[in-house]
Amino acid sequence: MKTRTEKEIIDLIIGFARNDDRIRAVLMNGSRVNPSIR
Repeated sequence: MKTRTEKEIIDLIIGFARNDDRIRAVLMNGSRVNPSIR
């Protein structure tokens, strides 16, 4: 089993959201998107 890269995960999340009309927004938080968090 291959571990997905960060880009693959983000592409998967955004692709899923784009294909589902019920999803209005995608929000990410935490250390991956905020370099101030350790």
